[in-house]
Amino acid sequence: MNPSSTTTSVITAQQIAALIDRDPSLISACKDVLPEPIPMHTGQSGRPQLCYRIEDIVDFVMNRTGFMSEIQARLCLALSPEHRRPKGQPKIVDRDDGSFFVAPTDLSRLSSEELDAYRVDRAKNHTALQNSRAKRIPNRSPSEE
Repeated sequence: MNPSSTTTSVITAQQIAALIDRDPSLISACKDVLPEPIPMHTGQSGRPQLCYRIEDIVDFVMNRTGFMSEIQARLCLALSPEHRRPKGQPKIVDRDDGSFFVAPTDLSRLSSEELDAYRVDRAKNHTALQNSRAKRIPNRSPSEE
């Protein structure tokens, strides 16, 4: 008899922490509100790694924030006690092809292609931030900052 197997897309607690630029201990501290984790045995000794079904995380986020507009969600985040990215945490970089990578705090470890993507992503974010500020402050262009 062949055991049945199923495939499920999962995300680790560490990946969730990197995605939101927080320490993985935050995920552990929020385990009472997060969906039920799935222990994933990696073949190494020790405790299994905790993973979450991506569908469960999407449902969790939508149930808690789906009723909010983007500005409401951003305002709630901005007003949260720890709204800034902790120093030393890596940044997730969006490449032009739609893929992502996590930039280390030591940029010398990046390949030239990754460093270029990092610089382009930072420039896009900086321009978007300047434009956003210019919209909030009347009679001010992004170049005046």
